[in-house]
Amino acid sequence: MNIMNNQTLSFRQLVLIIFLPLAVIFFIIALLKTQAEKQYIDTLSTAATYDLLFTIPFVYFLLIRKTTISNFTVIPVFILMMSIASFIVPPEHSIHLIIIKNYFFPIIETVFIVFIITKTVKQIRIFKQKKLVSQDTFSILKETLNYLLPKTVANIFQLELGVIYFALFKWRTKKSLLTFTYHKNGILSILGVLIFMIFIETFVMHILLIRWNIYAAWIFTSISIYSAFQIFGLIKSLITYPVKIQKDSLILRYGFLRESIILLDQIQKVEFTSSEISKNKEIKIFSPFDTFESPNIIIHLKNENTINTLWNKPIKYKSLAIYIDDKNNFINTLNKYV
Repeated sequence: MNIMNNQTLSFRQLVLIIFLPLAVIFFIIALLKTQAEKQYIDTLSTAATYDLLFTIPFVYFLLIRKTTISNFTVIPVFILMMSIASFIVPPEHSIHLIIIKNYFFPIIETVFIVFIITKTVKQIRIFKQKKLVSQDTFSILKETLNYLLPKTVANIFQLELGVIYFALFKWRTKKSLLTFTYHKNGILSILGVLIFMIFIETFVMHILLIRWNIYAAWIFTSISIYSAFQIFGLIKSLITYPVKIQKDSLILRYGFLRESIILLDQIQKVEFTSSEISKNKEIKIFSPFDTFESPNIIIHLKNENTINTLWNKPIKYKSLAIYIDDKNNFINTLNKYV
């Protein structure tokens, strides 16, 4: 799947795409800060708002519509321009910005989310028709986002939609002889304690902050509750998103945070481990919480492979340390396919 055009970016196009919007932004900032124009500040603020939120995204769209850049990058550009407008447009002259934020942007956000869901459902139906049972809903969602958006933006949506999907909709997983869990090593208890601490801290800080500023208190409380919700989503993903052996590949997962697909013919050796390996640069640890977890299996590959993460660059490895609850069954089953 690819919605991008085949035309590659020339240096001239790249310069225009980057520097033309920047030039307009700096011009607007200079205009709003010019003392001589203070008498027209209300008109200038309105013009600046519409230029930032509509003119720049539209010009950006015209510049990228026949290039390899996805048209859907207009949405993050719009969000970026809205953030910039919030900083440079004087609050007392930002009535148009407030209206767009409160009424127009939620419509765009809703339409985009509905579009993503529709595309995902469509892909699920296609996979079902082709009987590609190895594709789960979240994997299809990730493919859809990666196909619609640039990687960095797609990762942001993967995190947010992943939290919602696992926290609210994913309550069980299909068990089979080829799926293996990896959460019975104490990490769930640690994350559960962290959620409990967040609620305690939130309760105390809310009482203290509300005496100073009610808005600050509720902003802090909302952020804390959402943080706890994200951790809960991670816990659910660790339980319901297992490691899977397929006909020609091994899919390693750590909830929705990390994934690595290993072709079975690339596996050189699989062995048990109980020794300290955190300081061994030759062996990478799959878990992002390696301080709290001890791997029990090491997979050695013939060639270098990568771990896909949401925020960091892909992690390269040739030997990978993982934790599997039923390590004996995992290795015995894997050896049948290697």
